[in-house]
Amino acid sequence: MSKKVSVAAMKGGVGKTLLAVCIASTLALEYDKKVLFIDTDAQANSTNYFGIDEFKKGYLSIKDALENNINPQEIINDTYIDNLKIIGSSIYVTSLELYLFQQSGRENKIKNYIKKNEEFFEEFDYIIFDTSPSMSVVNQNVFTATDNIIVITEPSVGGAKGVDLFIDLWAGIAENLNIDNKIEALILNRLVERTNIGKEFKSYLKNGEYKDIILNNMVTESVTFKDAESYQQPINLYKPGSKYHKQIQNIVKELIERKVL
Repeated sequence: MSKKVSVAAMKGGVGKTLLAVCIASTLALEYDKKVLFIDTDAQANSTNYFGIDEFKKGYLSIKDALENNINPQEIINDTYIDNLKIIGSSIYVTSLELYLFQQSGRENKIKNYIKKNEEFFEEFDYIIFDTSPSMSVVNQNVFTATDNIIVITEPSVGGAKGVDLFIDLWAGIAENLNIDNKIEALILNRLVERTNIGKEFKSYLKNGEYKDIILNNMVTESVTFKDAESYQQPINLYKPGSKYHKQIQNIVKELIERKVL
């Protein structure tokens, strides 16, 4: 049975997409797992990471799958990474929000689509979703359909507010939908431990109400990650063997040990 995991944030700019891409590529390259990456963020950054041109003639995205019930075989794309395929996004996913809002049982459309095409999706060991920094109806669909949710934050006032808001909003929605909360991991990204806010934020997460979901392994701030973003490559391809690659390896290992992955 494939493990379905969503990577989420409420605040933009916390490095969510790069971490989602790095986690997926690590599973594919270093664990030899068959991975399907599904991009539901209208910015389509992870789609672009994997070399997919959303404006290419005939391109179909997750929007087309849900609105027109297109067979997933028609919308899946290969990537430059062995074992990793993608169902991409596009700017037009913004209109999917309105479409879903008008549907009955709107929070279950992705879940039902996966169930209807179960034979296709069960070919993969992991299905990783990259979501937009929001609590949109599209995201609610993703969170409802996935087994676990990984939340990404950074050491800042905005990051702290984003975590609190995301967890509070989703807890209420999950209760209304009568489903499990599913938030099983919180990753601190872009940490600079020598700064006061870095030290205080790390201590707050490790000793406060999120102590059970915050990972022991964290990702430090580095121009290496920013360069990897610029070149649109996961860190294990951009700087293999670097300490930043090791950080991602440790993150994935801990997620597996915690059975989040």
